Amino acid sequence: FKSVEMKKKMQETMASMKPEDIVKSTTGPKAVCQSSFVSPGDDLIMFCHWKAESEEAINEQLGPMNDFYEPHKHQVIDQIMDLSNGKPRAPDEPKQSKSQRLTSKCR
Repeated sequence: FKSVEMKKKMQETMASMKPEDIVKSTTGPKAVCQSSFVSPGDDLIMFCHWKAESEEAINEQLGPMNDFYEPHKHQVIDQIMDLSNGKPRAPDEPKQSKSQRLTSKCR
């Protein structure tokens, strides 16, 4: 986040939105947010796990929400293990897929 104030403003904005509107704002044909994690307190870090064609697609999908953050640091993820069902499972798509999995660290 750009500042503690911008973090609070983002949290207020998200709290004022219906869950379906949050999903709609982070879901598009080129970028879909899989999950996000906001650090507690005044820590200015947020992590987002995206399935996207490119870094630009993420920035386009976020649109005006980008105003809350410093420039994103993206990292392409080659392998993801889904442990949600209690056992490791390989990603559901081949590595060569047009969509990439990216993790964004927003400050």
